[in-house]
Amino acid sequence: MKTTNNYENKKIDKLPFEILSMIFFAAQNPNLATVSKKFYVTAHDTITMLNCISKWKKQIDQECCYLCTFKRMIKDKDLMVAIFKKDLSFGCTFKEKKLHLYSIILNKGYLEVLFELLTQTILEEIPSDSSSNPTNPKKIYQAKPLINVNFCNFDDYVNSLSVNLDAFFMLEDAHRITINILDQHNVTKEMLLKEKTCVQIHKTLSDDLERIFDDPKMLIKRLLEAGCDVYERNSKILKDAISNRKTEILHIILEYSKKTHADLQYILYEFRFDKETEIARMMIKHYIDALPNLGAILYKHRTTIGMSMANLYLEYGAGKTRPYGSNMVKYAINKGEIKMADLLMHHDTILDYNDIKVFREAISMGCASVVEKYLESDEFNKDDILIEFPNACRKNNNEIVTLFLKNTIGSLESKKRKKTASQNLKSSFLVNTKGGKFLEIAIENKNMEMINILLEYGAKPEPNNKKLFLDSIKQENLYAINSYLQVLNLNNQVHRDIVGEGLAMSVHYRCSSIYDILFSFMSNYKPTKKGKIQPKVIKVSEDVKGISQNLKNNILQQACNLGNMEYARKAIKMGADVNGIEPDTFCKAYVSNRTDIFDFLIENGIEKERIEEYEFIKTCTEGNFDKVKKMVSKRIDLNIYDGMILKQAGKSCNIDIINFLLSKGAKPEKIVWNSI
Repeated sequence: MKTTNNYENKKIDKLPFEILSMIFFAAQNPNLATVSKKFYVTAHDTITMLNCISKWKKQIDQECCYLCTFKRMIKDKDLMVAIFKKDLSFGCTFKEKKLHLYSIILNKGYLEVLFELLTQTILEEIPSDSSSNPTNPKKIYQAKPLINVNFCNFDDYVNSLSVNLDAFFMLEDAHRITINILDQHNVTKEMLLKEKTCVQIHKTLSDDLERIFDDPKMLIKRLLEAGCDVYERNSKILKDAISNRKTEILHIILEYSKKTHADLQYILYEFRFDKETEIARMMIKHYIDALPNLGAILYKHRTTIGMSMANLYLEYGAGKTRPYGSNMVKYAINKGEIKMADLLMHHDTILDYNDIKVFREAISMGCASVVEKYLESDEFNKDDILIEFPNACRKNNNEIVTLFLKNTIGSLESKKRKKTASQNLKSSFLVNTKGGKFLEIAIENKNMEMINILLEYGAKPEPNNKKLFLDSIKQENLYAINSYLQVLNLNNQVHRDIVGEGLAMSVHYRCSSIYDILFSFMSNYKPTKKGKIQPKVIKVSEDVKGISQNLKNNILQQACNLGNMEYARKAIKMGADVNGIEPDTFCKAYVSNRTDIFDFLIENGIEKERIEEYEFIKTCTEGNFDKVKKMVSKRIDLNIYDGMILKQAGKSCNIDIINFLLSKGAKPEKIVWNSI
């Protein structure tokens, strides 16, 4: 503010108002040459103008007040700042005098004046709690904007005026104007930290305190000690501490707070991301006795909330509020969010045990934690267990199936007894209901682990579960094999033949230990469920010999295919017939250079026809054209065994033999190159 402080001007200010006003009035007119330079300067002094304008009375021929009559005086930025700061009444008839001046400034585009008004602030003393330190009370002042561009309906007010475009743009960018409030009011950092007067920066003008202070915590602490109510004033300090996760500052604010934050629920409603967890925990712990419904907050942010934040809300009971707890579980299951569902169950979130759909979906998606809570509850209808267990088996989820069985050990046992039941005596009433259907489902799914689980909890395979037996051999599942053998009766031919198929398969898959188990079983060495059989003798019993002939021949066939002489000899002892195996076995043994099998079949009476086929193939391979021509007359089928004769002749590289065989009816398309 510009002032003329010399002695003469002070004298002039003491003149009677009537004389002073005449000088002032005359000095405002630049066309008047009757006023001396000193009077002109004095008349334009801000203090003089304020003095005159504030005491001016409307004249008969005037439109309104002095400023309305001489609008160009509004261009004086110092005068306008003084009027706005002192809230002077200058005789204007308008009800809202400041708005009237404001409208003129905007209309005329007095940008220097507007900028000055937008950058100025005033200090207002606010009530403080002197009880916090009655012996050393402190005054607290609030810095407020000279012009509040954020008042209600401000946009409507501006739009109703004829506003200069540049002035309008300046208003739009008002929030970008940097204001140094401390310098403006001659307040130093030392004054803030050491003296009895504090300045609380208004929320709409707050600078980042960290730009003013290296460590703003001391100032904030002093404001709080002086009785500053950061909640009531809606301080940016608190908002900044929360939004920027300044835990130390928030800790100071909470330490001095004497009442619950009026907007606590709103603030907590804003917390949903994991990075906000620490701040949220501080707020929740501080207001533990005044918390809003955390379940409602959790459910509101269900689509965006982070796992750490959800864990915090659940830790403080969010999952135990109805209906939000069960609704949150329902949401997690419907969206397939197993991690969230597991977290909810970890905190014992309440469930709606009548909502069978959630239980069913949890089974389908494999959410074991939710399924377990349902199964463990006495509120859950046990009839639904029988209905949903087949679905659990079909989903191939071994963990879920185990939960069903674990929670249904015995039909009438209490949960306490279930938990303490011996593992060797556990048996679920589920496994053998519906005629062993569940074991059949596991067999269809080829899920050996589930098969073992069902057997462990008391499932009893039926003799017609042959697929279980044969698949168990493939998987070398001794537990399942021995469980199945216990339900067979060797006096039954069908049962003996099932074991015979198992012997053939064990040879085919080179499972010698399983072969020994089955062979010993047929020799009346009974296995236990979990124990392996170690046969003491290899004597062929009548039960072994009683296997159907085609199965014994198949065992021999598999042994010859693999070149396993030990099992080939056992098959002969069982009664297998070398002429009951595939006709090409003998020739394949020659072509594959398996001389032991080749000799073994001759020793055990292979048919003459097979020997003739072998000799012809051997001749073609050796490339003896004359001998080939002689042997063809014996009417040997040249296309046997997937074109083996023509294929072997090709190995001799004798074109004459090949052409001769083709002329006699050999067909190249009969050759299967991967058959040997």
